[in-house]
Parts: sequence; structure tokens; C-alpha cells
Amino acid sequence: MKITIPSENKKTENKISSVFGRSKYLITVKTKNKDIIDYEIEKNEGSKQASGSGVKAAQQIAKKEPNILICRSIGPKAYSILEDWEIKVIKGIEGTVKENIKKHQQNKLEQIKSPTNKAHSGIKDR
Repeated sequence: MKITIPSENKKTENKISSVFGRSKYLITVKTKNKDIIDYEIEKNEGSKQASGSGVKAAQQIAKKEPNILICRSIGPKAYSILEDWEIKVIKGIEGTVKENIKKHQQNKLEQIKSPTNKAHSGIKDR
């Protein structure tokens, strides 16, 4: 399974980002039998955009074809892109990337079934 999580730092031991589109990094983790077997860290192409950061991040994620995105919140345009690519969006908790993966594997995180933010809400979090 492939899981992508936005983060402010480059390690799975660091906290999940509170913002999706403006996170500094996107960490894509491959898991097998609940173990992390590989991961890739990329700079989030949307992090410095004046607008459309969530859309840019969602497009970047879609190219990686993960099964799941775990994030704290997501806007309508980014959500729509991920939905079109059949990428499930899971509501993350405050904690590390690894903790969020573990909680998901324990079925303790819920799927986000619609956008959690209005468009352009990440601008105030810069």
C-alpha cells in the first residue's frame, strides 16, 4: 500500500503538517504487512504558490498514485482531484507521520468523505 502524508520536515518521525497545500514536503510511504518498507520525500510543489497550492499538491500526489492521502484538512478543488484519481483521503491526527500510519493501520482514523475547508483557506496559514 502507498500512503502520502504532508509534513513540514523530511523524516517520518516528524509531525504531520497542519496544512495540506502549503506543507513543505510530501512523504510517500510504501507499507507491507504493517511495516514501512520504503519511502520517498519530495518538496511540495504547491507550498510557495500564491494561490492554488492545494491543487498543485494534489496533482503532484496523483502522479505518485498512492492508495491513500492522510492529512489534517483539505479544500474542495484538491479533494476533487484526489477523488477523480480514486485516492482515499483519511483524516489525520496531530502527531508524527509514523503515528498517523500506525493509527490508520489500526483502523483508528476516519475517511474524509467531503472537503473539510473552503477554497483558499490555507492562505491565512502561511
